Amino acid sequence: MSDPKEILERRLDDVAEKQDTRGLHFFLQIGGHDDPNGLTTLQIAGSGWTLLSWKRPDDTELYSVELGQADLVKFYMLLRQHPFWDASPVRRKREEGETNIHMRFADQAKGTYSALQFWDGDIDEFPVLGYLLEPLVKLVRLISNDEIPLLTVQKKAS
Repeated sequence: MSDPKEILERRLDDVAEKQDTRGLHFFLQIGGHDDPNGLTTLQIAGSGWTLLSWKRPDDTELYSVELGQADLVKFYMLLRQHPFWDASPVRRKREEGETNIHMRFADQAKGTYSALQFWDGDIDEFPVLGYLLEPLVKLVRLISNDEIPLLTVQKKAS
């Protein structure tokens, strides 16, 4: 039996060849209910549907867009280029001022996924996380028309 990471990487290689993203799903969560910037969630389905939400005690925003096939392929190639699942930050308590980040990538057709939860302070040790977060934060800003307060992650990922 293959390692789930290998299955996902083969699936992404297949996306490059066949341009077929059906069954794939990416999830990103930045922040939390206790975070001063609130909780930002981005979900990108292989069908193109993209949902962005931002929640904090006094405000909630929800954005929904549909990405075209060319943009979906570019997005999933970004994951292949910067495989966050190769990073292995140690589980630890939050340090003052850190932001919680959770990423998950799944191939629903194969029933496999990879997930990683870390603090933005881990980006220095695992640069692949910063390289991936930088365009993801840009996408959040673009979809929200800059209405979501910028995340501390962007400063560390640049």
